Amino acid sequence: MASVIRSLGITGISGYPLAVEVAIIAGLQTTNIVGLGDSAIKEAKDRMEACTEELGYAYPTKKVVVNLSPSDIKKRGAYLDLPMLIGMLVESGQVKPRKKGWDEIAFVGGISTTGTLVGFDGVLPMAIQARKMGWKSLVVPLDCADEASLVTGLSIIACSTVSQVVAYLEERLHIPDHQRSPLANENKGRGKDGDYSDVVGHEEILPYLAAAVAGNHNLLLVGVPGCGKSLMAKLLPTILPPMSEEEILEVSSKVKSTKGKVA
Repeated sequence: MASVIRSLGITGISGYPLAVEVAIIAGLQTTNIVGLGDSAIKEAKDRMEACTEELGYAYPTKKVVVNLSPSDIKKRGAYLDLPMLIGMLVESGQVKPRKKGWDEIAFVGGISTTGTLVGFDGVLPMAIQARKMGWKSLVVPLDCADEASLVTGLSIIACSTVSQVVAYLEERLHIPDHQRSPLANENKGRGKDGDYSDVVGHEEILPYLAAAVAGNHNLLLVGVPGCGKSLMAKLLPTILPPMSEEEILEVSSKVKSTKGKVA
């Protein structure tokens, strides 16, 4: 019976649940990764072999089949390295995970040949999806922990090495939830760049700015250079109400997408 590891994928700015199924069957010593993975995912088998030897484990001498389900969605990136490696170690019997709560833990993260975890872009939508699925914990590389911890109601387990992940699973190591101060309501009050009391000589424009913000309308400011267009546009957020946590997460995800960091 194959070992099934919970993980997550990302498409656009949305995460989706993903199951990493690892089976070790009779056959020549090969590793086949199926499920529409890109070249980075296909290359994971070499990283897994090198990392396994570095950690002192034995790579299976039989055929290893890794299925990334759902199989009809294209997967890109190396963030599935960790769940694939954990699945192989569990399926081969070299790692004995905890019995309680094992099916409520998800894993994402890249691995290096030296056994360290490698961060990646796009963990925020994944953490949002993990919370929607009702999963309790998400194991991520330390470099991704601050971003993932923006999502409340989800335990973020930040690890720097694969050995820490294994020790956590076998309950030989206690790793507290990664803590980060919440961002909700941080934009209350006067902005760091001032407010509209700093605008002099354009009082007749202020009602139009307020109407544009209140009605979610487009706004075009026209004038000679230096008349204050950029200043008034920059101060628009100061008259907006504080964003809720859900709005902060949505905006953060979209900002990362526009920068090309989420594929």
